[in-house]
Amino acid sequence: MGVFPIRGVELPTKSARVREFSEFESATGTIGYNITTTIYKDRLAAALKRDWDGQEPQPDWHPNFPQDYPDQFFKELTIETKKEKIDAKTGQRLGFVWVGTGAHAWDLTVYNSAAHDMVAMDICEREFGLDYLDRPQFWDLCETGLFWE
Repeated sequence: MGVFPIRGVELPTKSARVREFSEFESATGTIGYNITTTIYKDRLAAALKRDWDGQEPQPDWHPNFPQDYPDQFFKELTIETKKEKIDAKTGQRLGFVWVGTGAHAWDLTVYNSAAHDMVAMDICEREFGLDYLDRPQFWDLCETGLFWE
């Protein structure tokens, strides 16, 4: 892995395979990644709605943030909402779309989640010869400390 340009993309057409991220090559030959932001925004929104009493083991996908983050961060983190997309001519529902502006914390959290998945996928490919992300195997390897020595 290294430093790569990224760009957010909407969900592909129904006929296309939905992937969280995919590689692209720019006109200058630079390799970058398209991030299907709808997938990550849906995951983040669901995670932010999860309750946890702090007593039981923390549920999978429960978000954690440093205690010293300013209130502005959390305002930005919750500024986007998912709305129904309606065809103006037919009135037919076309699906859903995320709307909102000025949500830097939201966008950065979405892109950081994608970056995490890209690193995890790279490790799964290189270390285990997998063509998919195996989260339990990835986390087991992380717990060995191999990458942090």
